[in-house]
Amino acid sequence: MSMLGTVSKPVLSLKAAETEGLLEFACDLLEGNMTRITEAAKTRNKPFDLEARLLLAAAKEAVNFEKELRSVPAKRRMDGKSLDKLVVSYGRFTVLFGRAGGEHQPKSHLMFECLLHAHKHGNPIHYHTYMDETLNGVIASIARSCHRLTWSDSVFRKINILRNLPSRTSR
Repeated sequence: MSMLGTVSKPVLSLKAAETEGLLEFACDLLEGNMTRITEAAKTRNKPFDLEARLLLAAAKEAVNFEKELRSVPAKRRMDGKSLDKLVVSYGRFTVLFGRAGGEHQPKSHLMFECLLHAHKHGNPIHYHTYMDETLNGVIASIARSCHRLTWSDSVFRKINILRNLPSRTSR
C-alpha cells in the first residue's frame, strides 16, 4: 500500500504497467464531475472551469494517444501513418496540458524522443519504459556509491565497467 502514500501525504506512486487503466479512470472521473466543477467555479467566481475543461481535453487526448500506441504492433519499424498520428496526438496533449496549468516532467520530452526514433526502433511501448526504469535504478545505486569529490568520473567509470560485464542472460 506504499504506492498510495501516507494519510498525511497521499501521493500515488506507480511504475510502468501498474498504471494501466488509470488514465481512462481519471479521465472518466474528471468528465463525470465537470458539472460540479463548473457550478463550483460559478459560485466562487473563479475561472478554474476553463482549466478543468482544458485538462479534460488533455486527458481525452492522452487516452487517444495511449490507445493508438497500444494498437501499433511490435514491429522493428513503425509506419509513417501511425507515427504521424502519435506525434500529433502527443503534441496536442502537451499543449492542452500546459494550457491547463500542468507542469511537464522530463519524461514528457523523453516520449517525444521515443517517437522520433520509433521509425528505427519500433513501438516504444514494447521496450522503452521497462528498460528506462531498470536503468534509472542501476544508475541511482551507482551514484549513491560514489564519493562527491570524484562523483562524475566515478559514475562514468562504474557504468563503463558495468557495460563491459557479460550479461546474465547470455550465461
